[in-house]
Order: sequence, then structure tokens, then C-alpha cells
Amino acid sequence: MAGIAPPLVVRKADGSREPFQTEKLEKSLRRAGASPSVVEEILSHLAIHHNGELTSQQIYEHAFRRLKQHEPITAARYALRRALFALGPTGFPFEAFVAELFRALGYTAQTSVRMQGRCIEHEVDVVAERGQQRIVAELKFHNDPSQRTDVKVALYVVARFQDIEAHARSLAEGWPYHTRRMLVTNTKFTRSTIRYAACAGLKLLGWGYPPRGNLRDLIEQTRSIPITALPHLSRKQKEQLLQRGVLLARTLATNPELLEGLRLSSRAKERVLEEACLLSFPRQGVYTRW
Repeated sequence: MAGIAPPLVVRKADGSREPFQTEKLEKSLRRAGASPSVVEEILSHLAIHHNGELTSQQIYEHAFRRLKQHEPITAARYALRRALFALGPTGFPFEAFVAELFRALGYTAQTSVRMQGRCIEHEVDVVAERGQQRIVAELKFHNDPSQRTDVKVALYVVARFQDIEAHARSLAEGWPYHTRRMLVTNTKFTRSTIRYAACAGLKLLGWGYPPRGNLRDLIEQTRSIPITALPHLSRKQKEQLLQRGVLLARTLATNPELLEGLRLSSRAKERVLEEACLLSFPRQGVYTRW
């Protein structure tokens, strides 16, 4: 029938295609805190203004633009996963971010820690300690959302940890900590990686894995929101802040002078600080899902 748009097909980052699932986008928007009216507007506009096929990125950008216009705080929360990719491309800011996440959970944490193994010395990405518990974590940062951390990475990580632990057991004082081996990624794990990790005693932490207590859950729980999620900072301004070692929105919220030198107007500074404050220290009764 003339005038009826064809069913929308989504072309994913890995090149595969699948029918557009309204429920999936709606769930993502509602989890971010979007109001019912804005969710309806985004879905309705998307249903009308398409040519039969869109990429995952195009759908994200469509929703983000409208959220930024109507509900900027929701836009920042909706952008959280992309904000982690924006910490790249080297992966070093991601290491610092994960260390900050552990600190927010009550650990002391260090990055790039040199640890002696039985055979060789190793540089471990993050070491976090709380009481007698120590987490020794290797990180795998991906710039491509479709990339998964495969079993070769897990095999390599376990081998390194085994060498470190073998050296610790050889010391007279023994190993004074209850140690947890961990592999952290900003994307997903392959099924083989998950099976191997369960067998080898390697804890995995990814964007949506495990089902509870995953990377997204911990970020939301601690409100450790990266500055790359703030909708009213440009890409260049975010890069400038990252170069200065500013990773979290709450750092800006408590140190507004860090915005100096970014060529922001007084009104723009107020808007960015308001967003940083609401994301990091929500007022009582606001954004209760977090």
C-alpha cells in the first residue's frame, strides 16, 4: 500500500542484519530514565523517517539527539556504553577508569603494577586491595563494539597469573591475600571465553557480563560516570580533559575550575556542571532507578 514505510532492518556493527526490535530500543531508553512521552516520540519518528535499513550507530544517534534536546541527563546515561569507547583509542584511560571504579567500591587501586613471577616479571593493568582481598586484573579494551574478547586472551591472562602466584607461593611468608584473578573488557566475551574462565577460576567483568554485577551495573551503582558521557562537552573538550587526567563527571562537579581553558561560555559551564552534579550526586527522589 502506498505511503506505508517498509519494515526497518538494522545493520549491526559486525555487518549482520536483523529486523528492528522496538522493544529492545524502548528498554534501553527506559533504563536510561527516558520519560514515556520522549520514548514514544523517538520510536514514532524513527518509524516514519527511515528508508528500510539503518545501522545500529544511526539508531543510537537518532535517539541521542532527541534525548539531548529534551532530557540531557537521560542522554548522558543512554550514551554510557559509547562513552567507554570514547576513552580510547589506546586503552590507557580505560585502565585509569577501572581503577577509579574499584576505588568507588572501597578498594585502593593502582595501575600498571609490576609483579614478579617465577619465570619473568609482569606488568599488571590494575591491582585493587580491600582488607585481605586482592584483585589482580588484566584489561582488554576494544575500539569496535562488535569485537568480543576471545579465549586466547583468557589463556594468556591465566598463564601470567599462574606465574605470579607460583612466585608468591615460593616466598617464605607465603601469599597474604585472598586473590581473585579478573579479566575486564568494555565489550563482550565469546562463549568459549566464558566456559574457559569458569573452569580456570578467572572472574570475567564485561559490559553485560555477568548478568548481575557487570561493568554497567557497577558504573551505575557507584555513579562513576566518565566525562565522555556528558552531552554538552565537545569531543575536543573531552579529549583535553582526558589529557589532564580528568576521567569522572564527579571530578568536574567538585572541581569546577577544571573547565577553565575549554572555551566554554558562562552558561555552558553552568550547564556542564549541572549535568555532572546530577549524574554524580542525584538529588533525593530523582533518578531512583540508579
